[in-house]
Amino acid sequence: MEIMFYHPTFDTAWWLNALAKAIPGANIREWKPGDNEPADYALVWHPPVEMLEGRKLKAVFALGAGVDSILSKLKAHPEMLDASIPLFRLEDTTQYAVVEMGMSHLGEIARLVRAARPSAGIITMIGVSHLENLGTRENILKAKMEICQGLPDGAPLVLNADDDLLPTAQIPGRLRPVWFGIRSSSADVRAINIHTVGEGTGFTLVDNVDGETYEFSVTIPTAGVHTVYDALAAYTAATRLGLERARAARALASYQTTGMRQNIVQHGGVTFIEDCYNASPDSMKAALQILHDRQPGPGGRRIAVLGDMLELGAASEPGHRQTGKWAADAADLLVAYGPLSAAMAEAARQKGLQTIHCQAAEEVVEYLRQNVRPGDVVLAKASHAMKLDDVLKQLYAALPNA
Repeated sequence: MEIMFYHPTFDTAWWLNALAKAIPGANIREWKPGDNEPADYALVWHPPVEMLEGRKLKAVFALGAGVDSILSKLKAHPEMLDASIPLFRLEDTTQYAVVEMGMSHLGEIARLVRAARPSAGIITMIGVSHLENLGTRENILKAKMEICQGLPDGAPLVLNADDDLLPTAQIPGRLRPVWFGIRSSSADVRAINIHTVGEGTGFTLVDNVDGETYEFSVTIPTAGVHTVYDALAAYTAATRLGLERARAARALASYQTTGMRQNIVQHGGVTFIEDCYNASPDSMKAALQILHDRQPGPGGRRIAVLGDMLELGAASEPGHRQTGKWAADAADLLVAYGPLSAAMAEAARQKGLQTIHCQAAEEVVEYLRQNVRPGDVVLAKASHAMKLDDVLKQLYAALPNA
């Protein structure tokens, strides 16, 4: 096996050494700009791989959920520009793998899919993350459509029919587009009759295949319409790769969150909605809707702890301001964290929301330690680099009965 590694800012020598230790016997060398790039990356063994664009790994409720010995939640590190590292973790018993395709520039997903050679692809939406580097949502669409370059002929490409830009995409005729959605009546896979079921969400999944219609009652253990979209995407990809429809629909109920992705936990009588993995205006709006719909305990309040959203470019200030307005409609108190969130705090105050703006993580921890009380519901969300997960860990340690 030959492995080539390149990154313009990483310590290449360190990574070459680490790869040599991790993969004994492999021919590992540095790739340099100007070298001929191979047309393909050879893998010793290649199970069915489904590629998920963007940073919504939680969106995949496990491709082929319910299949014995599944390896999902493999995340390609976008900063490494290569999906090879998680793929090396695959074993002969692996039946399915879900690999996330992160990107911040044009050309990155094209490189990733050449490494992984996926069997199917999902594009969940065209948002505003990475506008700082890509400039327009149209360029984001172009970057995400690079996923097509690594898909084999006839492969399913799972797309959100409710997104305003995805239906305009030029899809290669050799691929098989499959559309999912809630609002679009023409989607192949739809959710109707969406309703709250305890801590989760119930809906009827309608699947139209070759003129036949199949309906399944589905319950997922997560709140918010955005997680219904995620479930539809996972079901669609799994069934178009051959998983039996009823089995896939049943398996959605067994989804479990990973990391701090919309986890709901209790500490010191306070309910925390941990959603610290990443943030954009779209995901902030969805998370704030969950906070709004959550009923506090007696004497409790809805508290939004929201940090900076990064890589938004020219959309940064209006995005933060709009988030402040959404917070004013959803919360009783906003704790805004980070320099970019000053605009968020200002917009929230203008709408009459009690607001605290903190520049440092220590300020957030101390304020919350002194002010949260039993019955409160606290949403914590920011871009991953803001390290709100560390803030929560420090807070939990300081709360009574933690």
